[in-house]
Parts: sequence; structure tokens; C-alpha cells
Amino acid sequence: DALRKGNRVNYTNQGRVFFGEAKNPDMTHRVRRIHELFDRAGIAHVVPPDMIRSLWFKYMVNVGANQASAVLRANYGALRSSSEARDLMDAAMREVITIAKAMQVDLSEKDIEEWYKVLNALNPAGMTSMFQDVEAGRKTEVEMFSGTVIELGKRCGVATPVNQRLFDELKRIEAASGVKA
Repeated sequence: DALRKGNRVNYTNQGRVFFGEAKNPDMTHRVRRIHELFDRAGIAHVVPPDMIRSLWFKYMVNVGANQASAVLRANYGALRSSSEARDLMDAAMREVITIAKAMQVDLSEKDIEEWYKVLNALNPAGMTSMFQDVEAGRKTEVEMFSGTVIELGKRCGVATPVNQRLFDELKRIEAASGVKA
């Protein structure tokens, strides 16, 4: 829930760095060295058992929350309370889940429920980074989010109409604020 204003970044909840090998049943030497470094530095971190799944979870959240919030101009409170925002966010995340399953990654509807636990702990006045980019007239990460979902969907034979709609709308928003393609 970091909020950027000028050259300052404020946050309510400190994040954690997730890192590791693709699979982490035990820590490898290099993962253990980084783990120990982060411990000494007081940096909150997690070595998940399945790093690939963790990356897909983060991607699913970014695709859903960032894009829905930017298109609807919805802060975290609105993402929680608006059925329109929740429906759009959930639909975008479901397309990611379908693609992940097609790529043998274990994401499910339960991951959307896990995201809501995180969302409910965020400052309701906070905004996603993409919403902040739209408000400031900056280029967004739309290609990385829905652009990639659309491309992966084509490769996997998965329809991605929600992410196509988000892509088109975010490109329109960028163009209207003078962002160069």
C-alpha cells in the first residue's frame, strides 16, 4: 500500500521480499546466504516452498487489483466495497488462474480468497501503483499485466476477454493523458 508523492513514499503495511529457487523443499546454499543477510539487515522476507507459484500469485493480484483500480479509479477501500470493482478484479484474476492451470501452475479460486485477506488489511485510502500512475499521467504496466495475459492466453488456447477490455481501456487512458506508446 505504498503511496508515492513527489520524492517520498509512505506505507502503512511493510511488505516482505519473496525469493528462492523454483522449488524450496530445503534452502540451497545461495538461498541460505541471502536469507541470513536479510535477517541481519532486518529485512522481512519469505522463502516459499514453490517460488513459481508465489510469482504467479503476485502476478494474478497485479493483473486484477492494479488494472481494476486504475480503470475504475478505485482505492483499496473501493476495491473492497464496490461490487463492480470486485467483479472486474475477480474476473481478471480468474483468467490468470485458467492460464496458470494450463501451464501446470497450482493456482485456484482459494488464491483469490487469500488476496482478499491481504486487501482487507490495507489502508482503505491507499491506491495501487497503477492507479497512482494513471492519476499522475505516467505510463502504466498494462503491457506487462493484461498484455502478457492476452499473449499467454493465445498460446494456451484460453480466452481473455476481460484482460483484453482492460488492455484497451488502459491504452485509451494513457493516450488521453498524452503517454507515448
